[in-house]
Formats: sequence, C-alpha cells, structure tokens
Amino acid sequence: MGILSRLQPEQVAQNYDLCVLLSGPEPQRSLLEDKILHQLRNTTLKVVVLRGLPGHDIIPQTENSSITFFNHLPVAALNKLLNESKMVLSRTGYTTVMDLAFLGKKAILIPTPGQPEQQHIATHLQHHSQFIIAQQDTFDLAKAYSELESRAVNNKQPDQWDASVVLDWASSL
Repeated sequence: MGILSRLQPEQVAQNYDLCVLLSGPEPQRSLLEDKILHQLRNTTLKVVVLRGLPGHDIIPQTENSSITFFNHLPVAALNKLLNESKMVLSRTGYTTVMDLAFLGKKAILIPTPGQPEQQHIATHLQHHSQFIIAQQDTFDLAKAYSELESRAVNNKQPDQWDASVVLDWASSL
C-alpha cells in the first residue's frame, strides 16, 4: 500500500526556513507554542507558525517580522506551505509523520507528553536521518535546527520508493 498522505510533493521555492505545526490537546499545545515562540523571539530564520486553532481569530503579536502566523489552513494551503518550507517542527502524530515522510521533509518531532503512542513512534524514528526527536521539557530549537540542518537525507520522490523502504517504515511504527 505504501505511505499514505493527503499531501503532494511540489517543486517550489523554499520560502521558509522552518514551518512550525502546532497541534494536540490543551494545555500541551499552548505550552509548546509558548516555548517555541520564546525561543524564536530573536531568530533570523524565516518561520511560519500554523497554530492548530480552527475558528480562532486572534494571532499572536510579535516584533519579529520574520515570523508569519496562521491559526488554521485548508489542506491545499497546508500542502503549499509544507512544500515551501525547508524544515518542519511538529508533534509525532502518525498522520503527520507519514505526510512528512511522503514529502521528504526534514523535521524536528516532539511527542506530546501523556500520549504514549507518540513516544512509541518517536522511539522508532530516533535514528532516522530525516528526523530529530526532542522532548518538550528540554527542547532547544537552535540546537535541534542546527543538528538537523547538517544531516543529509535521501530525498527520493514517493513514486521512487521501493517496497522494502515502505516495509521498513511500516514495521518500525
């Protein structure tokens, strides 16, 4: 069957250094957002933050013009945003991991505290060159970004993957 994703890889300009995808139950979603925004306050990276808050109108205020915020996006806009991003920071949800693998994106993955299935996925991905696994309580964005940036990743397009690659992914999750 292969890796399933609702997204499609596109050959587009890399307009963002980092796309932050926030999600999950409260208060963990807000705790991670606060931690990330604190660490981004003086960044020179071009960052887009998707807050995972459908139906909300308020966008955080920041004096850093290199950060763009969205509360929620439809799938087509999300697809475009991820394709335009060099790297992604997100939770370790199964669907998100499959989408990132399918798009060939390097990612910093942070399991949601209290969700053992996300910790299980993180354990299996900790040695995969495409991903950095970090813990929310000790997260250091600059360190994780720098480490991931230096990693070489096999960026085969999804239609070039053979059955053994897909079976390796499936058996590790």
